[in-house]
Amino acid sequence: MRKILLLWAGVAAAALYVAIVDIGAELTPGYSHVSQPVSSLYQSGAVPALPIAAAFVVYNMLVALFGAGVAILARDLAGRRARVGVAAGVAIMLVGVAGAIDELA
Repeated sequence: MRKILLLWAGVAAAALYVAIVDIGAELTPGYSHVSQPVSSLYQSGAVPALPIAAAFVVYNMLVALFGAGVAILARDLAGRRARVGVAAGVAIMLVGVAGAIDELA
C-alpha cells in the first residue's frame, strides 16, 4: 500500500504543476505561456511570487516522494534491473529535494 501511495504522489505532482502554472498565469497580468518561462511567475517582484514558490516546494516534495516509490518498487525486482530502477528512483528523489531547496533559497 505504501508503494502505491508514493507512486500516486507522481500523479499528484503532475496535476499540481499544471494547476500552479495555470493559476499563476491567471494572477500575473500579461503573462504568456509561449514567450515567458514558468520561473517568471515567482521571480522577485511578481504579484503571486510567495504563494507560487510555496506551491512549487510542495510540488517538488511530491516528486521526491514519487522517486522514493520508484526506488522501493524497483528494489523488489531481481538482478540488474533492480539496481537501475533504484538508481533512477534515487535520482528522481534528488531532483525533487534539489528543486525544493532551490525554491526555498
